[in-house]
Amino acid sequence: MSNPVLTEIREIVLNKLGLNFLEKQEKELYAKIGAASKGFNFNNTDEFINWLINQPLTPAQTEKLATYLTIGETYFFREKKALDFLEFKYLPDLIGKRKGKGQHLKIWSAGCASGEEPYSVAILLKHVIPDIENWDITILATDINAAFLEKARAGVYSKWSFRGIPESFKTNNFEKIENEKFRINGAIKEMVTFSYLNLASGPYPSINNIYNTFDVILCRNVLIYFSHKGIKTVTSKLYSSLADEGVLLVSPVETSDLISPKFNRLSYKGVTIYMKDPKNTSTIKSTPVKSTTIKYPQKQIHSITSKSTIRHFEKPTPKPLKTLDVKIPPLPIPKVPNKIPDKKKAIERSDYQKVLALYKAGLYNEVEKSVNKAIKNNNQDCKSSILLLARVKANKGQLDESEKLCLHAINIDKVDAKAHYLLATVQSEQGKINEAIKSLNNTLFLEPDFALGHFLLGNILSNNGGGGLNKSKQHYRNALKSLAKLKHDDILAESDGLTAGRLTHIINSLDK
Repeated sequence: MSNPVLTEIREIVLNKLGLNFLEKQEKELYAKIGAASKGFNFNNTDEFINWLINQPLTPAQTEKLATYLTIGETYFFREKKALDFLEFKYLPDLIGKRKGKGQHLKIWSAGCASGEEPYSVAILLKHVIPDIENWDITILATDINAAFLEKARAGVYSKWSFRGIPESFKTNNFEKIENEKFRINGAIKEMVTFSYLNLASGPYPSINNIYNTFDVILCRNVLIYFSHKGIKTVTSKLYSSLADEGVLLVSPVETSDLISPKFNRLSYKGVTIYMKDPKNTSTIKSTPVKSTTIKYPQKQIHSITSKSTIRHFEKPTPKPLKTLDVKIPPLPIPKVPNKIPDKKKAIERSDYQKVLALYKAGLYNEVEKSVNKAIKNNNQDCKSSILLLARVKANKGQLDESEKLCLHAINIDKVDAKAHYLLATVQSEQGKINEAIKSLNNTLFLEPDFALGHFLLGNILSNNGGGGLNKSKQHYRNALKSLAKLKHDDILAESDGLTAGRLTHIINSLDK
């Protein structure tokens, strides 16, 4: 595909969806367009691109295209420091002012994905406001991806959405249903209204609709997909959608001078909060306005996720571990041969690619059936099949089964760095921090330039404090060194589509 055509596709995606794919990301965009072409029933990607260029999209087609180009990976109480600001500082102050004087709150989750964020806010409000039934509460949640909104409205989640959350959290706010799924309580579900909105072109703010005078707007992990101009435009509209002294929360990696300079910037535990200044009536200037930094006191107060209700998210500081331990006992997984006859290899590769395509399309039940059948019939490479099935189990929230499959694959090939890394990600989600660190040490012993391994280990050490903070920074630097050897748009192995350039940006935002 020629560069001029890809440039035109990037412009279509930018104008229609507000999603900014850089020139260095054309490879990533082409892969996603390829997946979309199948969903639009085209025989190949080039035919679909030609159709996109020459055919105006209907609103329904635009929504459908968005489902292939956006990422909705999230979980409950993500980026907790920002939610701590709401729980411990902003909401108590606001609730105190409005107590007995028009008791109302209005909150918007802009880019809500599959709903974990707005439901987290609803749970937080029920904790902060004892007499919440006497308050007029509005929680609006919007997204450009219609498929995400359907999942959010259903309110059913797998264990994957509860990473790092104790069991008691699920017990108090969810009911367990079939196949290790959990449905959010009806009272919490009724607090949230979901709606489609394209932040790049949607009708907001307006006195004729609900998109105005919000007390809180959460727009986290959304702005990274906009162009510089798009960030300025969207955040200016979000500013106008806030009530006086309302606040905008963005992800730490999105904090930048591109956000509308009308906002006052506040600092809370290292997190930047953007507040609407009712006295600031100036138009947007081309250069950022220097704003006042307010340091809120570090209060010793129990969190909604602290030991007073459920265990705090923080894990104990891990003990030093050995770098490599390959004495992993066999597990009770279906027996499969360690080697496949050479005459079957061509068939195996072809079959595996078909199953891999099903996995990338998110058809996990089909993948599980195909892999189990292939393993039973000895038609595929044993280790690759088991690891693919481990991924499926992890994505379905069946972490214990996923861990067993990873260990079994490692027992077959003890020097597969990617298998150790997958095991580490599963153990991390299970809260098995020491085990995860051990698996990551194994990964990096076998493959020292494994950027994602350094990144995950850096995150774990940083989040657990203690003596791990300096070590975490070293792992971030090691990851950057490894990423510098790659092209910006190279997709990282084991990352489900993350590019080297994007991970570099994330690490540079964290390692300060």
